[in-house]
Amino acid sequence: MGGVKSPSTASSASSCDGDSVIYLGQRDTYKGVEELVVTAEESLCLQAAESARSLELPVPQHASSFVSFSPPSMERTPAEPLVIDTQQQPAPRSNSADSGVCSQPEVLCRRSPCGAPGASAIVAIDLGTTHSGYAYSVCREPGRQVHFMRRWEGADSGLVNHKTPTALLLTPTGAFHSFGSTARDFYHDLPQTEARKWQYFERFKMCLHRDTELHRDTPIAASNGKTQPALVVFAHSLKHFKELSMRELNERCGQNNAPDASDIRWVVTVPAIWRQPARQLVREAAYQAGLCNAESAERLLIVLEPEAAAVQCREQLLNEQTLLIRKSGASSKSSSSNSSDSGSNNSSLSLTDSPEPLTPVRFLVADCGGGTVDITLHELSGRDATLRELLPATGGPFGATGVDREFESLLAALFGSDLMVQFKEKRPAAYTELLMAFEGRKRCVGPLKDHPANIFPPYAFVDFFRRHSGKEVEYAIKKNGRRDISWCRDGVLRFQSSAMLQLFKNTVQKVVEYVKDVLEDPILSDCPAQFLFLVGGFSESEVLQKAMKDAFGSQIRIVSPQPSSLATLRGAVLYGLDTNVISARRAKHSYGVGVLKKFMPGLHPANKLVISKDGQRWCADVLDCFVTAGQSLSPGHAETRRYVAASSGQRAAVLNIYCASTQPIPGKPQYVTDEGVTRCGILTLTLEDENENIYADPHQLGLGRIDSMKPLGSNSLEQTASTTRREVNAHMYFSGNELVVSAVDTVTGKCVRAEVDFLAGD
Repeated sequence: MGGVKSPSTASSASSCDGDSVIYLGQRDTYKGVEELVVTAEESLCLQAAESARSLELPVPQHASSFVSFSPPSMERTPAEPLVIDTQQQPAPRSNSADSGVCSQPEVLCRRSPCGAPGASAIVAIDLGTTHSGYAYSVCREPGRQVHFMRRWEGADSGLVNHKTPTALLLTPTGAFHSFGSTARDFYHDLPQTEARKWQYFERFKMCLHRDTELHRDTPIAASNGKTQPALVVFAHSLKHFKELSMRELNERCGQNNAPDASDIRWVVTVPAIWRQPARQLVREAAYQAGLCNAESAERLLIVLEPEAAAVQCREQLLNEQTLLIRKSGASSKSSSSNSSDSGSNNSSLSLTDSPEPLTPVRFLVADCGGGTVDITLHELSGRDATLRELLPATGGPFGATGVDREFESLLAALFGSDLMVQFKEKRPAAYTELLMAFEGRKRCVGPLKDHPANIFPPYAFVDFFRRHSGKEVEYAIKKNGRRDISWCRDGVLRFQSSAMLQLFKNTVQKVVEYVKDVLEDPILSDCPAQFLFLVGGFSESEVLQKAMKDAFGSQIRIVSPQPSSLATLRGAVLYGLDTNVISARRAKHSYGVGVLKKFMPGLHPANKLVISKDGQRWCADVLDCFVTAGQSLSPGHAETRRYVAASSGQRAAVLNIYCASTQPIPGKPQYVTDEGVTRCGILTLTLEDENENIYADPHQLGLGRIDSMKPLGSNSLEQTASTTRREVNAHMYFSGNELVVSAVDTVTGKCVRAEVDFLAGD
């Protein structure tokens, strides 16, 4: 067992002879180590020891992005505390290049950390802040063809191809009615008295970012003030796209040849700035929508929007011979080809042209959407032309809706904030129509256009203002004194170009600042980035494009793939076809658990000292990180911890997971009480009775034998289990965009239910 203590020899909780102890509660309320650990988490603790990764445990070659998200359902019964030994040893290396993981067979439990091989189709869903859509690829079709959602019924077909407004309409009883343009148009056509009864949701995506205490019942308000749980709103939306995509696949492939829903790999994109709770909520919503379930979780991939866009940009780089040149022989071969066919730049660069790896190409992707702007930095290199993330994704809520907020603030300044609040509450359909009128004009604004923009407010707004203020709209505008905004008697609110450009200023400036921060990062000092790709709907704005060219055009080549609004969707499908295209990611946050470590005078602060009843001195609140922010994570990267039950009767344990929002520097963050460190979730391990056959043996499932996890000693399984404490090896995979956990009971050789819940309340 590579130095790991057997269950029969594991140290007891009372002796506290390990280097550190799992710490779950708040230190201030306890006097000693035993009392502190026993009382924490309703006395559900585990004796734990960090397992050396040289235990020869089978580790998967790669882990897809999923996690067991079922909330803990077992009854919490008191269990005894446990001790953790945190001696770390080097991780085994694979024989294959750049894998960084053990090349042994995978450990697969009820849920596999691998992808879904053999999928008959890939369907990607981009649920955007302002517009949404889907794309798909039928795997048996040659050439990896990507098909986009057909032009939506209703309005806006000229504004956004293959996407529809993110608008959900529920009946007064909360049942699904419609989505997209159909939902919006139906809602706007309702009489005002009827509209107040219906539940209309739009631009609800950012609620998952704004709510710092996200949970399953987090409410999202409809336009009439009624609320629905965020889980329900997202489930309705995803289910609608599932049904539409399945219908289109049936029409394309024929009823008899269409792929079944269980044979589809689903890819759902999320903003890079979202934390784990938001990603988990989207996954659970996908389960409710019927995309898959917890037992087939590997069929759903959660991919970051800029990461998906980077996969699409990779395709563009590989298809432009003038932008990507191979080393040595490939370079001369390319030159010869160019001389014989001068002026042609449409020939593609085949990856089989040369055995030499690609010359590394570094590029930024600025995914500028409706609600967020996400920025990533990747390097394209290697014989297989894979992507390596060089910096954790960055960005913020600075999408196109920032311009809308500026418009709303302007309306409040012109007509009064109280009046606009009342108008939004009492005339929700008319308020939405007013924003739609602005949306149509906003897309036409350009820095070189000097003609005014005419916005036609609905008559309901003019009438509402007259009734509540006793004056005309024209009076309010003249009183404000702005010369670049006027009111025409034919019911037009006229903005001069300078007034429209002013609405873009703050939002565009924030995007420029974030891109500047990435370009000035020290990692690019020796080898600068060569390309900046602008993708997403907001990137099609001429105002944003000019600002980016003015700021960075002299130092980097700026590329706007067309259509930019579909780059993320297409890249998501390509990623679903080949998840190995990304060879390394960067951890955006640090994750770990709280532990007690032996107190070291001069190293640990005095206020962290606790003394056990037997006189041993411990340092409380220590953050034991599994991964640190900024750490490079190759496919299959796993951290292993060994947890040993304090008593043979213990059946469950709950461990707190902490998240550090900033990259640690020497000495910080070290403790769970440090600034920026928060409790973000729980890890639940559930041990079934040894005699129960709930979890099949991996060998019986055809998933490979786990020889290193046979029961220890010469006793029978039942005798061993009755006299020893249970031991669990938990593997935590961080290589995807979600935390994946699998666990095996070393006594029984069977899988253990390992559940990570980022939506659990305190």
